Amino acid sequence: MGYQGPTRQPLRRVQIGPFRTHIDDNIERLDARLESLFGPDWDHLEPVARQPAPTDDNVWARMIGERILAVAAYLQRCARIPAMTSGQLLEANVLRTPPSPEWAFAAEVPVVDGVAPRISNGAYAQAIRTLAWCSSGADHPGAGAFQDELEHIFVKPAGRALQETGKSGIFVAMGAFLADVPFAHIGSGRYLLGWGSRAVLTHRSSVGTDSAIGCKIATRKSVSADLLRIAGLPVPENHLVGSEEQAVKVSKRLAWPVVVKPNDRERGEGVTIGIRSEAGLLEAFAQAKHLSPSVLVEKHVEGVCHRVLVVRGRVLLVVKRNPQQVEGDGSRSIEALIDAKNLENQRKPPWARAAALPAASEITEWLAARGLEPGHIPEQEEVVPLRLFESALWGGQPEVVTERIHPENADICLRAAALLGIDVAGIDLITTDISVPWQENGAVINEVNHAPFFAVKPQRKHLLREFVEAILPDGGRIPVHLVIGGESAFERGRELQAARCADGERCFLTVGNATLRPDGSVMPSTMDGLYRRTSSLLLDRTVDSIVMVAEDDSLLETGMPVDRLQSVDETCTDGNDWAHRLAVWARRFTQGGQA
Repeated sequence: MGYQGPTRQPLRRVQIGPFRTHIDDNIERLDARLESLFGPDWDHLEPVARQPAPTDDNVWARMIGERILAVAAYLQRCARIPAMTSGQLLEANVLRTPPSPEWAFAAEVPVVDGVAPRISNGAYAQAIRTLAWCSSGADHPGAGAFQDELEHIFVKPAGRALQETGKSGIFVAMGAFLADVPFAHIGSGRYLLGWGSRAVLTHRSSVGTDSAIGCKIATRKSVSADLLRIAGLPVPENHLVGSEEQAVKVSKRLAWPVVVKPNDRERGEGVTIGIRSEAGLLEAFAQAKHLSPSVLVEKHVEGVCHRVLVVRGRVLLVVKRNPQQVEGDGSRSIEALIDAKNLENQRKPPWARAAALPAASEITEWLAARGLEPGHIPEQEEVVPLRLFESALWGGQPEVVTERIHPENADICLRAAALLGIDVAGIDLITTDISVPWQENGAVINEVNHAPFFAVKPQRKHLLREFVEAILPDGGRIPVHLVIGGESAFERGRELQAARCADGERCFLTVGNATLRPDGSVMPSTMDGLYRRTSSLLLDRTVDSIVMVAEDDSLLETGMPVDRLQSVDETCTDGNDWAHRLAVWARRFTQGGQA
């Protein structure tokens, strides 16, 4: 891994190049094309410095190297690989020789467990291609083809290699990065946030403290509705049915309109709302029955679904789940507004695109039922819905309304999450107005979801930090101490361990070939070396603190297993050159160390 300074992710040293390609020396123009290709917020985690034009080749080379690292990290995140930092550029060289300049870079770049180096190496190759494309004078219409190439060549294959199982995991890791919480990727969208006894396991947006029973109940809509009803919480009247005859009988008893949905599916799959006829009911029943052996028929409740994100007894976010829609400007027709919005969406990279709006010709009946036609010109800011509701298939237009939720509505959402024992829950509240108490407008809790989809735009990335801070209020870190020296360093480490244990901590001590429990007994391990043994202790939920004893300078080769040290003890260095070098480097990982 080589020499590294303190970062929130472990780094490895790489050599990028030498390679030959033309890259624009007009940095302002290059940055403008990157923004046009990826959007204005592509580097929002670590913005590249928008410096003036380079004064010489060395400055130019460094500016290009920084952008290669930043684009590579961005592409990995698009593939849901948690490369949250661009890393550190160590050397940058350019040689202007025909037919094109020769480039060479040395850098330390993020290491993500479970991701083969060839994947991240591929990101740097695609970053070079991207800068070359931005330097080619290509105009905007060519961007779509290049974006599709990046998707096909890197983003999709890299995502498959990671075996990510959900879209929320990368955002949780991003929240940890923003909250300065250490995290480790342990495969398929699962992360360990924090260290030792202060850590929490996450999968997508669910956390290890969620009730397994509660999560199982949440997957069965009829069971969770019954539980909420018994607890005095508002839910729609519903009944499980197993046949068309039962569905018709229940619908007549409930009175039209009704809703039909599979009993155990998520993301709006197979849901039909606003059913007002027997023919529509039978069609909806067949669709739901195809997805699930049990079908739920429930009374339709007027209103819009609002997703209320509850995190450990706190409402963190409320989103009004508007259906796909267009907003009038007083001059363009519905058809023109749809075409313009689809064109704007198509210009985004494939991984950032929303579901396309339906062509006006596909929804003429929908519009006609509302007294509209494709050529109608909506007034300024007039909203024209294009679907009945938001769904995973159609997408929608979410609207953040957190500040508008009435305390009584927030209360029933908190009570529902607590009833099921789910620390991170997405409560779907159907209401005509989120600012009005549920008991006044007939609002109902439609569903309680565990592992709710959680993603926010860069402008609201503070919510990612707040999410992690809510599930890890103590910051997730445990104290890690380093003792450096020869034979006497081990005894010094034992003294520190005993002092920590006397303070009530479960402190473990480790050297390169042994690990001691708080009681002094040897804890067997399959790991060898100080780096690996310490890393394994960080994953142990019984560990309150760690004393590392470095009896040689191997850490200079492996890197530091943590991004922060509580202390560096040099009392046993005895003037050894290797110990002095290690101590100087290690001090960079302390809170007050010098970088």
